[in-house]
Amino acid sequence: MALADKAFDLNQFKENASDAFTMIRIGPLPKGDRDTLKDLCSDNVYDAFDNAITERENKGEKVSTEIHAVRKTDVVSRLALNINVTRISAFDLQPTKLM
Repeated sequence: MALADKAFDLNQFKENASDAFTMIRIGPLPKGDRDTLKDLCSDNVYDAFDNAITERENKGEKVSTEIHAVRKTDVVSRLALNINVTRISAFDLQPTKLM
């Protein structure tokens, strides 16, 4: 990327990727907001999220996610990021079920 764009800043890229990850995980994904996810994600990532939302809806479950901190974000290949969070807790909003 840096070869194609001299203004490319790897640290800024990783920070933006981390912010996007956090935004998706606490915003449109648990809410089942497919329109926003479609705008934010590649087709294969959207399809995976859509399948997870559909499965959750079919079971009558709702999810809330808390991300306490992002520890590290790395570019692991030209096509993949590794985002390591200190803790993600997800739970069903129905008081009798926890996942």
